[in-house]
Amino acid sequence: MCELKPTDNQAKAINAAQLSSRRLLTLVTRDPRPQNEIEVQQAVNELKRRRHYLFELEKVGYSVR
Repeated sequence: MCELKPTDNQAKAINAAQLSSRRLLTLVTRDPRPQNEIEVQQAVNELKRRRHYLFELEKVGYSVR
């Protein structure tokens, strides 16, 4: 059976729960690729849930309370 793989032009959806906190913070603050707002919000929510990098999120303008 043929497996569908994303091409360079297709954005690969992220699963925020499977990424490290450091990678999530990178997605939120300085990832150079075009960012999907839904992915960014998922990353912020996951970091809030884990309670990691809250200070850094506040520094870039996200409310953590």
